[in-house]
Amino acid sequence: QDQFLLGLHRLLLSTSRVRPIIAPTPVWKHAGLPKTHNWIAAGMVGPVLGAVEGVVSEAAGIIEEAEASFFEGAGYTDKVLQQMQGGAGEFHSFPEAVTAFEASGTVSTITGGDGVVYQQLEIPGSYLSTSGNWYDGVFQFMKDSNNMINHRLFVPGP
Repeated sequence: QDQFLLGLHRLLLSTSRVRPIIAPTPVWKHAGLPKTHNWIAAGMVGPVLGAVEGVVSEAAGIIEEAEASFFEGAGYTDKVLQQMQGGAGEFHSFPEAVTAFEASGTVSTITGGDGVVYQQLEIPGSYLSTSGNWYDGVFQFMKDSNNMINHRLFVPGP
C-alpha cells in the first residue's frame, strides 16, 4: 500500500498544477509515509483524479465528509462556467478537485458591492499561475440565496 501511494504521489506531482494542500491531520501519519510525503491527492490535477480521490480517502482516511456541504445543491452561473474555461494556471480555472477540501476552509457571510448578501467559502492553498509562479492564497467561492455560485477565484495573498 505504501509503495502504491508513493508511486501515485510521484505521478500526480509530475502532472500537477496545484501544489499539495495541507491537511488538518498530516497524511504521512495516516499512510505510514515519510514526513516528506505530506500531500493530498485530491488537490492534484491528473487524468486519474476520480479514482485517486476514492483510493486515497479510503486507504489513508484523510478526506472527511462535512455534515453540511457548501456545494450541496449549488450550481455555477454562466459567467463562472465561462471563466472556468480560461485554461490551467488562470486564477478562475483551477481544478474542481479543490472543492473536496471545503472542510479545511472557512465559510462566512458577506455583503457584496451590489448590496446582496452572499455566503463565501475560502480554502487555503497554493496555485501555479500561467507565468509559472507558485502563489499561496485562498480558493474563493461565493454563492447567493438561490444557491448559485457566481464567484470562483484563486486569490493570491499573504
